[in-house]
Amino acid sequence: MNTKTRIASPLALAIALLLAGNAAQAAQLDTSTWKCAKCEFPQGAEGTVELGGYSVSDTSARFGDYTGLDEKGGYGLVNALMKWWGKDGMWFTLDGRDLALDSSSLTMGGGLQGLFRVDVFFQNIPRRFYDDTVSPLAVTDYGVLSLPAGFVRGPDTGSMPNLDANLAPAPLGYDRENQGLEFNLTPAKFWSIDADYRQETRDGNRRNWGNFLTFSTEFAQPMAYTTEEYVAGVSYTRGKWFLRGEYYGSTFDSGYAGITWDNPYSGPGSETGQKALAPDNSYNQASLTASYQFDAWQTLLSTRVSAGSMEQTADYLPYSVNPDLVTGALPRSNLGGKVDTSNINLKLTTNPLRELRVTAEYRLDDRDNKTPVETYQGVSADVVLAPEAVSNTPYSFKREDMKLKGVYRLSGIGSVLAGYDYSSYTRDLQERTETETSKLWATLQFRPGNSLDGFFTVATEERTGTEYQALDNLAPQNPLMRKYNMADRDRDSVRLQLGYQPMDTLQLGISSEYSEDEYKNSTLGLTDSDYINVTLDGSIVLPADSSLYLMYSHENFSSTEVGSQDFGQPNWSSEVKDDFDTVVMGISVPAIKDRLDVKLDYTYTDSSSSTSMQTLLANSSYPDQTSRMDMVKLYLDFKYNERLSLRGGYWYEKYDSADWSLESVYPSTIYNLLSMGAQPQNYNQGVAWISFQYAFGKMAAGEEE
Repeated sequence: MNTKTRIASPLALAIALLLAGNAAQAAQLDTSTWKCAKCEFPQGAEGTVELGGYSVSDTSARFGDYTGLDEKGGYGLVNALMKWWGKDGMWFTLDGRDLALDSSSLTMGGGLQGLFRVDVFFQNIPRRFYDDTVSPLAVTDYGVLSLPAGFVRGPDTGSMPNLDANLAPAPLGYDRENQGLEFNLTPAKFWSIDADYRQETRDGNRRNWGNFLTFSTEFAQPMAYTTEEYVAGVSYTRGKWFLRGEYYGSTFDSGYAGITWDNPYSGPGSETGQKALAPDNSYNQASLTASYQFDAWQTLLSTRVSAGSMEQTADYLPYSVNPDLVTGALPRSNLGGKVDTSNINLKLTTNPLRELRVTAEYRLDDRDNKTPVETYQGVSADVVLAPEAVSNTPYSFKREDMKLKGVYRLSGIGSVLAGYDYSSYTRDLQERTETETSKLWATLQFRPGNSLDGFFTVATEERTGTEYQALDNLAPQNPLMRKYNMADRDRDSVRLQLGYQPMDTLQLGISSEYSEDEYKNSTLGLTDSDYINVTLDGSIVLPADSSLYLMYSHENFSSTEVGSQDFGQPNWSSEVKDDFDTVVMGISVPAIKDRLDVKLDYTYTDSSSSTSMQTLLANSSYPDQTSRMDMVKLYLDFKYNERLSLRGGYWYEKYDSADWSLESVYPSTIYNLLSMGAQPQNYNQGVAWISFQYAFGKMAAGEEE
């Protein structure tokens, strides 16, 4: 950037105005031809409409995940964007993307400037997991999966004589639909009222499983989830004050209380099994937010206080549907779950010096679990009664966070930032009653010249707490084991980011991050983990406004876990390493002969995960899990005239993966697991598209906004 030019322009303007002022004393200034380009409010309509189609070369669930292009064949391409302004301040907008696909979205808004606005949105998100999965079980009733007529059960998967003949496609995936309405009204000066309603539904199926003792069955569990959220608030803003009262509510309806499936095995257990699914629940919360701007030191004080309650009262399913298993009565018809929540957030920001800005913040999150404690009969795999009854454990916790941050500006160089974070976690009915985490960090932001800028951050963190005690009401736990979220932990991290622009047409960047976690007092469990990331990027402006860009990133996660196979001292360990490499590059060539825009993108990703085991007798490793993707996208935009454009392109994607836990595991491969036969995803996919785009109003090509 030319700094001298930026300084000279206002100076020249000031001199011109001074000369004009002196000249006005001798003659009357003629303003009849003056025009304020920023004073006119837009009126009328403008927008674009795009119509065309896609051609997909093959069927692939993974390629169709989020895109909706999951089957071979043709798809419609419909996009629309419209804006309208009226003379009286009314306005309306419409933005529709991929309206002919399962991945469509539509947003509409309108209102009267300064008085009210209404926004409505619809969004569909297709989730596609597997299209090669099969099962003999199919939905025959509400939440019921049945075997086909004539299916012959067997003691194991290899002894079901007509299993292969009764396998039917059972693709896994669901459609996630979001819709909502937002409203804002300014009924009087200083006041505003807003309301927001959102609904999300998930219809389809997901993979689930059930078992009788050691014999398991995978099946496609039907889904019909519905989540609703409501927000209503009133705000008051005047002078240095801001006040807001708000109500938030949410409900979740699982659609199915439970799932019942036919048992394909002739061994132990009844002819049907049943398991509960996610229970219905609700949450209500009221909050008050306030802030005040003090004159002294430009100090801003803000606070938010809220109180809410969560409830879960869905009816229980019976202990078992096995008629040969005699159980007692349930102690109550439902959990009667209730958790009261309270939250406080205080924040103070002040400038005691011109170069210094200080921020202090306090947060409290308190959850009081008032769910009644009852004693329940234990049942193992719908076949065996547990020798002892168990009681539910209504966990409660209180978390307090305190943060102090300072920013000191160094004249002409950059800034120094430093802070201290403290967190206290108090738990009820868990292995550790209290943990405390302290963190110190510092950042140097620097810009020694116009061509170089960046920052460097270092941080150190320590978590300690009260004595760790295994709970008596759960499955036996080795006293040497520590859960990673409660264990003592030391964490150190550094981060560096640099940007270099030696000339206006060239930009280079590098960023790197490293963090190390050490669980120093964990004899068993997670003992250490590391993370490292290095990213390089650059871009260059070529002749004729063309540009070329390149990015490379490498990430590595590694962790070590120690265990004991005889419930004693550690005698085995495992190490997991995950590596991710990503390359993104592309070139953009606009306005070839003022008509054709061309853009070409290439993306490469490669990931691998390795797990090695060390025991007292030998070392071994699981096969690596890997995936690789190559993706090329070509975009073409030919401007036939100011309003009509011909657009097109090609999208090629190749994906290869290896997963030992899925590869060659078919429905009858494992004698005591009737699987759905999902295999690692691999595909070569090509998508071609062509469309016509028509622009009207000011959005027509060649017209100014």
